[in-house]
Amino acid sequence: MSYNKIAAALQRQSPDIELYSLDRLKHKIGQLTGLVPIVHDMCINSCMAYTGPFESCDTCFYCSAPRFNSQETQWQHFYTIPIGPQIQVHYAHPDHAEHMSYCKKATQELISNHTVLNDHGHPKIDIPDYFDYLCGSDYLDAVVSGRIGDDDVVLLLSIDGAQLYEHKASDCWLYVWVLLDLPPSQRYKKHVILGEFIPGLNKPKNLDLFLFRVFIISRLFSMKACGYGM
Repeated sequence: MSYNKIAAALQRQSPDIELYSLDRLKHKIGQLTGLVPIVHDMCINSCMAYTGPFESCDTCFYCSAPRFNSQETQWQHFYTIPIGPQIQVHYAHPDHAEHMSYCKKATQELISNHTVLNDHGHPKIDIPDYFDYLCGSDYLDAVVSGRIGDDDVVLLLSIDGAQLYEHKASDCWLYVWVLLDLPPSQRYKKHVILGEFIPGLNKPKNLDLFLFRVFIISRLFSMKACGYGM
């Protein structure tokens, strides 16, 4: 593996350096950050994930490829990074926590400054100039109705194939979370969060199965087990 080769080269150059093994390094990172990937089985041809109604299947529903090899181990895995601990990190530093309050403060200002009465005497939010998704009626209706609360985190999920090498087709599929609670100037730069890594050259035929665990984990997190909703 690349890590082991680099570690061996460093130790040949500087024998006094003590480096962690790859497994020990992963364990240490998990201890320090709370970010431990959740591993799931998938079709070797990237068709589907063995989740939900297909969790106990031994062959792929789409291409009939076996789930296990001759040693009875899974052919292929994909990796989910839980979103909860990553959101908590943004509240652990005062500056980041202040940035995460942008959505709440801006929404309160919009509602306070732009609520008027319609022709029937009922309140409505009338915003003349749109500057962010916060101005959208779907979002504002969800806030006013209580479906999005003050402590909830608003996320955007984006998924696409990724080409890791210049002269090859897409080597994997990734999805990322965008924290919409942050100001627009910060959302798409340093604060995009990796959510899942799906290896394989082929396009998944059923993305819902790959995302199944994601929304189960998100739902558990939204039940305020960690002190925040979603």
